[in-house]
Amino acid sequence: MTSFSARTFSVCAFVFFAFALVVAHAPSALASGALAVGQTGNVTKDGIAMGWTTGYADPKGAEAAAMKHCLNFKDAPEKTRKRCKVVRAFEDQCVAIALDPKAGTPGYGYAIRATMTEAKDEAMSRCRETGGNRAKFCVDSDSGCDGKAK
Repeated sequence: MTSFSARTFSVCAFVFFAFALVVAHAPSALASGALAVGQTGNVTKDGIAMGWTTGYADPKGAEAAAMKHCLNFKDAPEKTRKRCKVVRAFEDQCVAIALDPKAGTPGYGYAIRATMTEAKDEAMSRCRETGGNRAKFCVDSDSGCDGKAK
């Protein structure tokens, strides 16, 4: 029967704790997201373009992908899509979009928050604020969480 020496035990313990420390402080993989929005001064006439992403390894990748989605948003005219810009990059958070689904209406909202419930609630609130007499038609359009957020 073989037994560990005190030195072998110490080395193993050091390696284990060093590994645990590195894992505990490593940035979470695939924890970057971004939201891009394109709009003119007249959402009723020109619509709105949006693109969001989650699950990217770094903010720059998330921003590039969100811009690509916004620029390719088919429900908005080209002049609106050309105005796409990144509104915000985020990590370990949720994004939600709420819209009035009828074309030619002003209602829309978006939010980035720590939980999906918070993001959806704020996006719906913002949609109702901009929706005017169509506020009751706002619906949760799209949403997602990044990293450890739920």
